[in-house]
Amino acid sequence: MYTRAPGCSCSRPRVQLPSDRVSHCCRAPSLAVLLQVHRRVALSSGSLVVVGGNFDWRRMTTVPSSDWSGTASDYQRAWALSAVVKARSLPADDGDVADRVHWVSGHVLWYRMRYDDRHVVVVDASAGKVTLSHDADRWRELVGGAVDEVVVSPPDAVLARAGRRWMRYDVASNRLTSCCSPSRSPTAANAIVSVDGGTDTSITFVNKSGTEVSIYWVDTRGSSRHYADVAAGADHYQHTYSGHAWRVEEKRARRTIGQCVATVCDSLVEVGDGQLTLTEKKTKRRSVKKLGRAAGGCAIVDATESPDGRFTAAIKETAAKGGRTLQLRESAPGTGFRHPELTKSYEYAKPGDDRSLRHPCMLRGRRRKPVPLEGGLPWFAAWSVEFLRWHKSSKYAMFLFNERGHQMLSVFAVDTAGRVRTVVEERSPTFIDYSGKQIIHFLADELLWSSERDGYNHLYLYDLASGQLIRKITTGQWVVRGVEHVDEGGRTALLTVSGIDPDQDPYCVHYVRVDVDGREPLLRLTRGDGTHRVRFGPERRYYVDEWSRVDLEPVVEVRRSSDGELMAVLESGQPSIGRLAEIGWTPPERFAAPGRDGQTLMYGIVVRPTFHDGSRRLPVIEHIYAGPHSSFVPKAWSVSECDTMRELAELGFIVVQVDGMGTSNRSKAFHDTCWRNVADAGLPDRICWMKALAQRYPSQVDLDRVGIYGGSAGGQSAMGALLFHPEFYKAAAADCGCHDNRSDKQWWNEAWMGFPIGPHYEAQSNATNASRLQGRLLLTVGELDTNVDPASTMQVVKALIANDKDFELVVFPSKGHGAGESSYGRRRRMDFFVRSLIGVEPRAHRVVTTTTE
Repeated sequence: MYTRAPGCSCSRPRVQLPSDRVSHCCRAPSLAVLLQVHRRVALSSGSLVVVGGNFDWRRMTTVPSSDWSGTASDYQRAWALSAVVKARSLPADDGDVADRVHWVSGHVLWYRMRYDDRHVVVVDASAGKVTLSHDADRWRELVGGAVDEVVVSPPDAVLARAGRRWMRYDVASNRLTSCCSPSRSPTAANAIVSVDGGTDTSITFVNKSGTEVSIYWVDTRGSSRHYADVAAGADHYQHTYSGHAWRVEEKRARRTIGQCVATVCDSLVEVGDGQLTLTEKKTKRRSVKKLGRAAGGCAIVDATESPDGRFTAAIKETAAKGGRTLQLRESAPGTGFRHPELTKSYEYAKPGDDRSLRHPCMLRGRRRKPVPLEGGLPWFAAWSVEFLRWHKSSKYAMFLFNERGHQMLSVFAVDTAGRVRTVVEERSPTFIDYSGKQIIHFLADELLWSSERDGYNHLYLYDLASGQLIRKITTGQWVVRGVEHVDEGGRTALLTVSGIDPDQDPYCVHYVRVDVDGREPLLRLTRGDGTHRVRFGPERRYYVDEWSRVDLEPVVEVRRSSDGELMAVLESGQPSIGRLAEIGWTPPERFAAPGRDGQTLMYGIVVRPTFHDGSRRLPVIEHIYAGPHSSFVPKAWSVSECDTMRELAELGFIVVQVDGMGTSNRSKAFHDTCWRNVADAGLPDRICWMKALAQRYPSQVDLDRVGIYGGSAGGQSAMGALLFHPEFYKAAAADCGCHDNRSDKQWWNEAWMGFPIGPHYEAQSNATNASRLQGRLLLTVGELDTNVDPASTMQVVKALIANDKDFELVVFPSKGHGAGESSYGRRRRMDFFVRSLIGVEPRAHRVVTTTTE
């Protein structure tokens, strides 16, 4: 089991909260304690109350049926649970701490409490004390009546509404004055949220403002999730779905600039000073700056002038011959009868397809006369060649060369005389994770470069002029996840890392500061047992550290940047867990156990039905996504992230999620398990983990009835579990699966399966292995999926029919990627597992025969 967070014994000042709303301990309540609360509530509450097919929220108890057998009441409870939990949880349970922290100066901030948006505290970080605390009673005293709403004005003020009267509270001067009704920002009550069920599309954010901005996805519940930071003058391409909402804010000031909603057409969003402008594009291809045609029909693209304006560095590109175009037919467009089929065409390169030939070029003067290159790299073997930047001296430009197969990555320089030289070169006998781990950060005359050459992703310092390694900046059995900030004058870098504390979950994110020159030891800025997110004040002298776990609500602290010293604790209680325990809800349990090697710990979570007291063994369903590009088990507190897992659990299942070998953010050896072996999906590790879970809870976990579900790469893995491990997995639901890595998108599959396309591709195909199918299988696919070619699913269907195998198939007309996660798709999956693992007809009591053949 994980090491639990220690009891909170800190002597620093704390915000005093109402005793009936929160406890003052950082320790998560034990499962036994929560179950005792559940039993008391269940015994005193009576039976489940259902009114007109829906819950009566005023009398909500969620006491389940006696046996969790997929009955109608089990389904009603499952469908309603998410809304009930949201109604009982706190407004900020799935929000970002940045929405509640507002810096007035370099050392003074005000903060809105999670449990009540109207409770505002003012903190002097330098003194380490709370100077003011305005709860509901204090506001009533100031305003002369009950305060209905508190909203954010510029960071030096708070606006409070009592009835129709608005008052402005100036934080710095502690003055209260009357004011007009504020204009609503996109973060107020009228903020837009994402809508489910859209089709694949994209947004290109172009930052034309004068400051760095942050891009957030706004989910269906209005919670924001950070996706990217875009420097001034830069752009960011984002795959999304029509109807999805996105929010853009100034990164430093944390002020929202605006929100936009993705349309069915690809869109361009220009970020200006205080506004967003969205225009639709007519094609799927991103526009690139072209200077014209070169000899031989090549295009000159990505051109950038030198700082002195005398030379231009660019890329000469020759388009690939015979580019692949796919066509999707919409079987039932519109709502009328006898509509014609509509065809959607789009470019879609697959593994092994030709790629555009790109190589650097240097152009002289305003007429851009080509400078012949001397030496270079095997441009014909490139996956990509990208321009990086000019050196400030205008003597040379730097590019990034990524060899096809991703076993060699190089930063090289081209000077104005055409000479090509290598600055840094990285090689791997397996693969270089260029899309997920590569860090390239330029200093004035040096380069920060990441590498897994010693077995973990660490940071190295190179000299740009000579290409010599100056020093290794970080070392140890932990990984650098990113460079958050570099102080070039102070020669320090702020890094996000994971695995740095051997007694904590190795996936949890921590912050450290390193001395680039190695004069000072590494300084840990975060230590709490959880995953962290840090927000610095304007002068970076103090920062707010919010950390949490799936079983621990956020702890919010103010710390000093120079040494990480704790100055004040803003929040450290468990208000939501206490409120949700009344309806039988428990946070996911964290569980760790060795994988296939008997030594390396696999980390996962366990979700149980409400009020489950461990007295009955339940079937197990695994939610799988094993894409090698990241790790996927939730680490931070959220009452909604596991909603789909909880929905299944309420029917009478224990639902689990675990990261196995082959996923990212651990050691290089851990990650290399996926190399030319995506079908492995860490399944042997997952099986070991679940067997350990059954040993830990023999009266709860029934491993004779194990199911698995997933989408996209998870769909491939879910079906693969039946094909390659039928002795363990008995039923699988696979949505929009890339069942044959030869038929999926080029970049993702070549990244892990390698190039050239060898026999290992065919050997791992679910279609090739269809004859091995045992157990029950549900396949779902959207006919307009532009992410994973729907033909991948239909090839599997054809192979299953050829081998006379029984299975279920649901094709969603007019739907795209992830159609199986629609309300109908989820209901069909719920029915499928109830029939397959519980052996009853869903929402009834008729027993059906369960078979695993």
